[in-house]
Amino acid sequence: MIPFVSSLNAQEEQDWVSALSSALPSESIKPFSTLSKQQKQAAEIAIIANPNPDDLKQLPNLVWVHSVWAGVEKLLQGNATPNYSIVRLIDPELSRTMSEAVLAWSLYLHRNMPDYRMQQAKAVWNPLPYVPASERKIGVLGLGELGQASAKLLSSFGFSVMGWSRSAKDIAGVECLNGQDGLDDLLSQSDILVCLLPQTPETEGLLGHENLSKLKPGAQL
Repeated sequence: MIPFVSSLNAQEEQDWVSALSSALPSESIKPFSTLSKQQKQAAEIAIIANPNPDDLKQLPNLVWVHSVWAGVEKLLQGNATPNYSIVRLIDPELSRTMSEAVLAWSLYLHRNMPDYRMQQAKAVWNPLPYVPASERKIGVLGLGELGQASAKLLSSFGFSVMGWSRSAKDIAGVECLNGQDGLDDLLSQSDILVCLLPQTPETEGLLGHENLSKLKPGAQL
C-alpha cells in the first residue's frame, strides 16, 4: 500500500490516484485521508504532491518519498533532516513551460516593455535605444533541470547567459559559475537576474539585501 499525500482538492487528488493506480496496477495507491492508523504505521513508500508536512509526520516508517511536485521545500522545513530518501520528478513538459516563461519575461524586460507600457498609459511614443540580445547579460541562479533548460533557451535566442549553482556545471553556451566568488561575479554583471533556486535551508535568504546590493545599477529581477 502506497499513500498519496497532497494538498490538492478532492477531484485533483482522485485524478492523481486513478492515474497512478493505472500506471502501477500491482500497487494499492490510497489517498492519505482514507488511511487507518495501522496503514499509516505500515507505510514505507509515499507519493506526494505539495503535502502538508504534518501529514507526513503521521507516516513514521517512511524510507522513500517520491514527489510529483516541482518543489520539495515543505519536506525540508525546520532543522531536522528527513530520515527518508526523496525522489524528485523530472518532467520535460515542466522544463519546457518554465523555460518559455523565463524567456517571455526576459524578452519583456529586454525590450523595455515596462517603460513602453507606462508610455502607452500616457499616450506617449518615445522610442528607446535598442540593445542587441548579445549585449544583454542574463544571470540564472540555479542550474537544475529547470535552470539548465531556461539558460539553454535564453542562449539560443542570442543572450549572453551566465549561470550559478552550488556545484560546478558545464553547459554549452552558458558561462557556469559556482561558489561565493562566482555568485558575486554573476550578480555584478547581470542586466537581468532569474532565480530558479530550490527553496532549501541553504538557499533561504540568499537574495537578501547583501547580495541584491551587488547587482549592477539598473539590473532587473
